[in-house]
Amino acid sequence: MNIIPQKILKPNQKLNGLKLTFEDEQSFNPADSIISLQSYLENVLSAKGKWNKDSFTSHKPGTIYEYSNVGTALAAFIVEQATGESFNQFTGKYIMEPLEMKDSGWKTKDVDVKKYSRLYENPTTPLPYYELITYPDGGFITNVTDLSKYLSELIKGYNGKGTILSKESYKEYFKPQLIESNFTERNTKNPYNESYNAGIFMGFGYTGYIGHTGGDPGIMSIMFFDPKTSLGRIMIFNTNFSDKEGNKAFFGIWNSLEKHQHIK
Repeated sequence: MNIIPQKILKPNQKLNGLKLTFEDEQSFNPADSIISLQSYLENVLSAKGKWNKDSFTSHKPGTIYEYSNVGTALAAFIVEQATGESFNQFTGKYIMEPLEMKDSGWKTKDVDVKKYSRLYENPTTPLPYYELITYPDGGFITNVTDLSKYLSELIKGYNGKGTILSKESYKEYFKPQLIESNFTERNTKNPYNESYNAGIFMGFGYTGYIGHTGGDPGIMSIMFFDPKTSLGRIMIFNTNFSDKEGNKAFFGIWNSLEKHQHIK
């Protein structure tokens, strides 16, 4: 599936000369071009949608696994239709409030941006504030403190002691959904790849670790826990790393966290 996420500036954002097109082919659209999640999905997924071309693979549904940001956004839209609440309201009520994630949200207007580091395309190029049309697939604004509360809940849920879902729901959430025939290729050599298997939006590495990785302009994040030890790790960077040295540094720090995770 060939998907290009739409990055949208918040309506009252002043650009102040910041560029909107970057070397990694990411570009930003002005705030007045924003459309609703529903309109975006209709144009990408419906037969008559103007962005429908190349949105689908040639495989039958349910046969081949490919991670899809649009699929994630579609799942969030289904939640909205089923509950009558926006996805950001729903997750705020049933996840962020119970876990006291007080400095997290889906929109820049929902958080105090002064509490967050500025995002950078590279160490010398700041990015404008932006939001995503398909925000459920990666537009969550948080910090390590709040995300640690969420990770702790996931670990508790895996061990049958969660608070925001029932034991039965957590079992389903963490149940691997894929088999060998669901892959056209399967990376068994990358310990940071969460697509060796997948539950309901939760990835499984071949190492046995459970979690997810993510990235958007100016942000790289990784969060996993070891189900054998119930120890987890989180790392968030506010700068893109697209070169070999940057990735080496990123995963070098991650490996150091694992090396010292048993030290109290």
